[in-house]
Amino acid sequence: MRLPRCAFILAIFLANTVFGQDTLLKITGKVIDDVTKLPLRNVSVQITGTLKGTTTDSNGVFKFSVKENKIVLEFSIIGYETKFISANYTSYNKLVIPLSQKTQQLKEVVINSSPIEAVIKSENSNVLDYEFYKDNILLITYVHDLKKSKLILINQSFDTISKTSIPEEPTGLFKDCLGNNHVVCQNTIYQVYLENSTLKLYPPEKIENFEQIMYPCVAQDSANLYFLKKEGAIVVDVGAFRPFNSHSHTISYSYVNKLTKKKSSLADIVDEEVEKKRKDELDYEKGKMSAGMYEHGSPARDRLFFETIVIKEIFAPLYNIQNKIYVFDFVNYNIQRYEATGELLSKVNLKFQHQLNWKRQMCIDEKSGKVFAIFEKNGVSELKEINLITGEINNSYKIPFAFIKQIKAYDNYIYFLYKGKEYDDTRCLSRLRLN
Repeated sequence: MRLPRCAFILAIFLANTVFGQDTLLKITGKVIDDVTKLPLRNVSVQITGTLKGTTTDSNGVFKFSVKENKIVLEFSIIGYETKFISANYTSYNKLVIPLSQKTQQLKEVVINSSPIEAVIKSENSNVLDYEFYKDNILLITYVHDLKKSKLILINQSFDTISKTSIPEEPTGLFKDCLGNNHVVCQNTIYQVYLENSTLKLYPPEKIENFEQIMYPCVAQDSANLYFLKKEGAIVVDVGAFRPFNSHSHTISYSYVNKLTKKKSSLADIVDEEVEKKRKDELDYEKGKMSAGMYEHGSPARDRLFFETIVIKEIFAPLYNIQNKIYVFDFVNYNIQRYEATGELLSKVNLKFQHQLNWKRQMCIDEKSGKVFAIFEKNGVSELKEINLITGEINNSYKIPFAFIKQIKAYDNYIYFLYKGKEYDDTRCLSRLRLN
């Protein structure tokens, strides 16, 4: 039977309606930084006017299904400009969305209005390393010969409290998780202590024994000791070279209660991108070997390059900042704050992770509680203060001296080592006050 025209149109409409309700269209795409072209994870992807959406994975990829043939997608993440994209079913499987970073109006302070203060006033004195000893400053100094190094304790006015000779040639200072300072030498380590305002050194320990016991401990609070364990490293056999351990891609933090001695897990951070890159590289190497492409080359050299240049060590440090435990997760770009019971109190997104010139270094002012990320461009260092509540950058401080080393902060001062003379390798310890 032939349908009347109006019935035929209605039938088509009903068919389309049923098709729209029952047939799902898949959307896939990738979100990248428009400058670095790197993938952006945790970007919110939402259909405007609805609650439908998803977030991007570690590779910047998103995927979900819709019923509509045409939609408007909203892409948003803190620190980037929100973007709206019109899409239809013909473009659902080939979306590449570049996002632009927001231009942050930071209070950038070039701290040259503060006079530079030389902590060690002697022009002949070279500072190998320094650390804070309560409110005082502990230094390893020498004149020409490291074997004749001195350990010196000075106060904030740069007056010498005490000094003593170091029995061996030192390589630096190390502060353990309990707050004790140590002089590190090639094979031994000496703990420093103060007795009646006189610097003294405990008998030395073998450095390998010390490393096994103290290096995994990274912090303490009133209740617990906090320990770090890195995993995921692989042993790479590079033939003529001795085997070496590659970079780790997993960090596990645990804590031990000081009273009960009970050990508990705190946080596990896994860099899934490294896992994927390693798998892809192994598959690529197998393909090259099968194709005979290693006749005049070495797979060990490729592996050495990949593990030392392409793959970076996982970076997610833990700090006690004014009696609160913070984990700065630079894999998932957030700050985690924990209670002494191991309970996660808060998690906020970091806002600067995709900025260039970051040195993957942090600087903590234990006295004021301020936290800085260290950047460097053309040899000039810049400290950006991180707001622990919002994850944003509060202030930016540029230090007007090139190629400085050992940047540390204490009581609103920035300390650093820099070359005192152009013609030698002398390093002077100086400080600048934050405005």
